[in-house]
Amino acid sequence: CLVSWAREMCIRDRIQALLDHHAREFSELYTKERITLLEDIIIVYEYIWTLLDEQPKTLIHNAFNPTNLAMRTSYETCIYDWETATIHIPQHDLCEFLLFVLPTENFIEEQQKYVDLYIENLSINTRQALDFNIFWKGYYACHQDIALNRLNLYMMEYTFKGYEFLPRAVENNFTFLEHMKNNYNSY
Repeated sequence: CLVSWAREMCIRDRIQALLDHHAREFSELYTKERITLLEDIIIVYEYIWTLLDEQPKTLIHNAFNPTNLAMRTSYETCIYDWETATIHIPQHDLCEFLLFVLPTENFIEEQQKYVDLYIENLSINTRQALDFNIFWKGYYACHQDIALNRLNLYMMEYTFKGYEFLPRAVENNFTFLEHMKNNYNSY
């Protein structure tokens, strides 16, 4: 299914209800300031989806995190659980993966290193010169979208299944969103 702004407009109430839940249940992660940050993103969500729609699309996994990866004995990576796969921008899977695997210490610097490496390798493998600024703009939009959608749904599951890895992903995402807002005055 193709992700679209129209679909996202229909779920704003769900997003707000999830934020309200997280503020009650996980106040250490979803502080009042962070809820306000996410509510500000909801206000500009149409613009975010305009940015996402302008980016080149491909097939993505749409739940690309360590819980859906395994290493075979031959050191080949096995990626499974493709039921949420969709057409979207490639930055989405990269963003989600890095949220889950990078440590919270030095997240901004580590993320920068891996995203730049990804862009370089994607340019080489597709034989296309990718614009770092355009790629990063899409990557930032993915962080915002993941904050309102994927992480919101994961946190609902966390209410019942205490995933030990999830608070780090949420913290990493907030670290990046707060960094962008504080350093670039950007939502």
